[in-house]
Amino acid sequence: MLAFAVREAKLRDGFVELVAAAKERGAPFYLASGGLRQYIDAVLEAHVPAGLRAWIRVRANEAAFSEAGMKVSFPGDEASRAAGCVECGSCKRVSVAEARSQGAKYVIGLGDGFADRCLARFAEKMFAREGSFLHRWCGENGVACAPFTTFYEAAETVRGT
Repeated sequence: MLAFAVREAKLRDGFVELVAAAKERGAPFYLASGGLRQYIDAVLEAHVPAGLRAWIRVRANEAAFSEAGMKVSFPGDEASRAAGCVECGSCKRVSVAEARSQGAKYVIGLGDGFADRCLARFAEKMFAREGSFLHRWCGENGVACAPFTTFYEAAETVRGT
């Protein structure tokens, strides 16, 4: 299954440049996902240079595989509940809080889905993939966001912020 993920997954254009921009600034880069860490780690290992891959802090759910099947755990669930989120098992506001505890004063978020709503509320600048659930949600709820299709614009924002 990991080989399939590596073969089929495509990183959005500009992803590597975005990570590089964060590293150049010394800014932490969190990849917070409702997906499974095993797939994310495999895809990053295959498609991101090692020096940049080491800069990425993955916050995702965990899968345990056995003959009985797959069991998913949500390592961020307790912190999500403590932060006040009762909707996400891996609320991205936890990553925002962790970045702030490490000294981050300006958080840039990028997202497209349901689980990115808290990120949109807590980041200083939010990019929402054009036409996505998050992009529509931001518009409906008065949350400022910049639409994106690639990560190049966000990389430039990181370089200039």
